[in-house]
Amino acid sequence: MGVGSTAKANVHTKKGGSGTINLEAHVSTSQASSKVHVTVTSGSASAQVSAYEPPRKKLTPRRPKKIPQLPSSSAI
Repeated sequence: MGVGSTAKANVHTKKGGSGTINLEAHVSTSQASSKVHVTVTSGSASAQVSAYEPPRKKLTPRRPKKIPQLPSSSAI
């Protein structure tokens, strides 16, 4: 499983009011990030952002190639 981050926020306003959500999610071990900016007037809003880095593939070791053998001196 990869690493990630999720952030959630809500804003509610009274009639005639306004509100803003500035929300960011960052993955600390990579450059992955996500941002959202929400402005609401007279109402409510929800926002969720997620940032994930997929798991790194495991490298499988290569099998060593067989080295051709020279015939032994007794076979000559």
